[in-house]
Amino acid sequence: MKLNAVRKNKPAPKKESPKKEAAPTPKSKDKKIHVPLRIKDDLCLEVKERLSSMKASGDFTYLSLSDVVRESLRAFKNKEIDLREQVVKGESSSRSIYFDRDLYDFYQTLPNGGKTEIIERSIRGFLKSPLFS
Repeated sequence: MKLNAVRKNKPAPKKESPKKEAAPTPKSKDKKIHVPLRIKDDLCLEVKERLSSMKASGDFTYLSLSDVVRESLRAFKNKEIDLREQVVKGESSSRSIYFDRDLYDFYQTLPNGGKTEIIERSIRGFLKSPLFS
């Protein structure tokens, strides 16, 4: 009779398995980052009306409120617009916007208490600028 005894001091040898290559992960710049924003309802309505009139005339440069928010923030970052537009008081709703890494990093540099106001002013300035036509 054969006994299979294992020594307590020595661990059992592990079988070597072929190493699997790690699946390629998306670059950090390719990732979209979800940012919840509160934007005034009247401003959202104004943007949506402008977008529908642009689409009716055949201009599909900007398709949604998210596109306008991203482009207005990018224009502010590149100093193509200024923030002289006044913010109007009113009801706000929560919106979900996706930023790429560069725009998200810029968004994080904005002061915490003023992010919403800065974004609203940048949208209003962007709507009146020649960049949005």
